[in-house]
Amino acid sequence: MGQWPFEEKDWKNWEAISRRYIEAVSAQDDIVCDSIAREMYGTMVRLEKKYGEHPWILEHKADFARNRQEKRALYERALELAVERGHATLTIRIWLADLLLDKFDDAVAALRVLTDGQHEVVEQASEMDWIRMYQETFERINGRLN
Repeated sequence: MGQWPFEEKDWKNWEAISRRYIEAVSAQDDIVCDSIAREMYGTMVRLEKKYGEHPWILEHKADFARNRQEKRALYERALELAVERGHATLTIRIWLADLLLDKFDDAVAALRVLTDGQHEVVEQASEMDWIRMYQETFERINGRLN
């Protein structure tokens, strides 16, 4: 399976749902946010059935999973697949490290996840927002370890 195997119609559908979610977040409408989050999770389930396991699908499925154990398992599987397939892992690592730190109080595991992918910070130097998030997560982890 290639890095981006999705059909255009599936991507357009995801973009439309994402825009609605961002609008609901901006409007601070928790009820609509919750409804769209469930829709987003369901969309990822359908895409996974259509395309099989893919790091991007698993990462976004994890983003909208409600159970912290499920989130962790999905992020870990997304990371595993991304590494196996040579896909970018930076965003998965940031989200997984945040989860490990905030929901599992495991700064050591969070640090390992983040530092195992530090080469991508250099490789994706043009992605300043992600690099800033990586640095912020790294600093939060160090604050817990010290």
